[in-house]
Amino acid sequence: MSHDHDHVHHDVGYKEPILVFLALVFLTILTVWVAGRFDSAMTSLVVAFAIASVKAFFVVRYFMHLKYEDKVFFFFLLTALGTFAVVFILLFADYGYRW
Repeated sequence: MSHDHDHVHHDVGYKEPILVFLALVFLTILTVWVAGRFDSAMTSLVVAFAIASVKAFFVVRYFMHLKYEDKVFFFFLLTALGTFAVVFILLFADYGYRW
């Protein structure tokens, strides 16, 4: 049994996806520039991951349509990202002591 009244069509148009795409291209170019700019590998890694996080936000929010989903999906996404951040911080905390 389908519930057609539950589905709402969101007409975005062409402007928003094109602007997001151009932002992703710019951020990719910025990532490549950052990779060759800093002498410290750790600094370029942190900056590159920050830029990659912004790019992932754009992809999830606009191209995966999280913008139009229920808030519970956003909560679970934040929970997964928080878990990933904790594991990532613990990994690099251990890695930092090995230098």
